[in-house]
Amino acid sequence: NSYIKTPNKLITALMAGLIPIASDTPSYSNMLREFDLDRFLFDSPAQLDRILRNLDPVKDSQAIIDSGIVDALWARFSDERLAHSLLLIIAEFQDRNDPALVNLPPQMVPSPQQRSQMYFTQHLKDLLPSFMRAIRSRISR
Repeated sequence: NSYIKTPNKLITALMAGLIPIASDTPSYSNMLREFDLDRFLFDSPAQLDRILRNLDPVKDSQAIIDSGIVDALWARFSDERLAHSLLLIIAEFQDRNDPALVNLPPQMVPSPQQRSQMYFTQHLKDLLPSFMRAIRSRISR
């Protein structure tokens, strides 16, 4: 289970201004390595001890700021981007004429060019039919 997890705790720590000390698992290591912050990863008690002993709150906090990770996360996971991604998923289901969806107004359906620019986790697509059924059941009450 420790290898199949989201980077939510890491993102939360970074957004709170904390220095991210994280286990060397795929979701954490991919994100930290992308911004050259892999020195905060550990996979043994000895490595964790080394990180803690060498921590410099001022220097390490500045390194995080300089890496650009916080700004990149704000852009990746902004409310606007997530809402747009949801609309892209809905449009994909509409393209397949999936009966799970209600018809959307044309102005809400993104263009193919907009679709190609979006990022969204695959498993959320699997949840969309259930999400739409839940919305319909609430509306029909």
